[in-house]
Amino acid sequence: MTRLLRVAVATAAILAAAYVTWSLPVIVGPGLPQFVALMVIPPIAALLIAPRTIRFAFLAGAIYAALTGLRRLLVPEGNATAAEQLSTAAIVALLIPIVWQFWRWSGARLVRSIVKGSQSK
Repeated sequence: MTRLLRVAVATAAILAAAYVTWSLPVIVGPGLPQFVALMVIPPIAALLIAPRTIRFAFLAGAIYAALTGLRRLLVPEGNATAAEQLSTAAIVALLIPIVWQFWRWSGARLVRSIVKGSQSK
């Protein structure tokens, strides 16, 4: 039951983000409330779908990429500010798991070696 509720709320959040993308002005980029909505709603939806896992970053990136495609379909010749912001958010969301894995591989080893080196003196 809770999974169904989470999926329903995530679907509503994705639809709300699509509505915000749809309602953006053609010539200028998003205003502050629209920008905040576009930056906050997709990660919330992704966290509802995949809580407590790193998969939420991939889902958020996919949602941002879909919103970017929607914006490009709606306004192909207009100001690209909103689409560029959404594309940047998608890239950042997809970089989160890469950075996390890099930290797991190398950062933790670096910290352990620094701690071990300072304890041996």
